[in-house]
Amino acid sequence: MMTQTHILIGLAAFGRQGDRLRNLAAIAGGIVPDAAIFALYGVEKARGTPEKTIWEDIYFNSPFWQDLVAWENSAPLWLGLLVVGFVLKKRTNLGRAADLIMVFAGSCLAHVACDFPLHVEDAHRHLFPFSDWRFHSPVSYWDPNHFGIQAATCEALLGIGLSIWMWLRFKTLTARSLIALLAIGYLAIPMWFAIQFMSSGAGN
Repeated sequence: MMTQTHILIGLAAFGRQGDRLRNLAAIAGGIVPDAAIFALYGVEKARGTPEKTIWEDIYFNSPFWQDLVAWENSAPLWLGLLVVGFVLKKRTNLGRAADLIMVFAGSCLAHVACDFPLHVEDAHRHLFPFSDWRFHSPVSYWDPNHFGIQAATCEALLGIGLSIWMWLRFKTLTARSLIALLAIGYLAIPMWFAIQFMSSGAGN
């Protein structure tokens, strides 16, 4: 899934109107599992590396980036953090901190769970560091050769629906500005396909 969808899912599942820290923890959980990928892209673009080289060579063949992505998408890591938050909640006076830890870990787990059925060749090692096993799904969230158009369409509809729900649920200007920014990404998807279709037609 695209990162903005993960953010919206995290907010929908764990966010709360008027609780800024809780909402930030939910948003962070939607972003962190993708953070290494953004970092890789930023570093390589700053070096002038071509897009094709970044995604077809460096991303798959760099042990450093692959391990960092694996850690960020590790279900055992986020489950462990969730347990830590639960124990702190039950056995200490750090109730507020424990709540934030559990919200963050829960949002990260939601991110991992949503990615699990939507990656083919780019599948993550979700059981890392205990296993390097990858689930190569028959469905990709982006690759047209693996139902990517259908998956992207469903994701866009989900994202727009969540954006509307979050807009109604969160009343502050900051929250609504963020939600509007996230929703814009879904409008770009059909626009891109329309441009591609018109370009293809012009060439015939």
